Amino acid sequence: MIREILNKIKWTDRLENYEIEFIHRGVPGDRRVIPCERITDIIRGFFSYQNGMEVTIPYHRVRVIRTKSGEVIWEKR
Repeated sequence: MIREILNKIKWTDRLENYEIEFIHRGVPGDRRVIPCERITDIIRGFFSYQNGMEVTIPYHRVRVIRTKSGEVIWEKR
């Protein structure tokens, strides 16, 4: 589901209009939000983004995908 949403955004809109929030252990609140334009790869089971080095995040850690204006596109229940 998340992969399909990210691919749809990538191919029909612009990734820079969106952000993604996911669990990231070790940062305050264990959550990180990144702009979707930092995503470098969307493949089965996970996405990768650039943070000085390539970081891989499994889809089960994703909590919210939203526009930068705050409209929620997808949220884990």
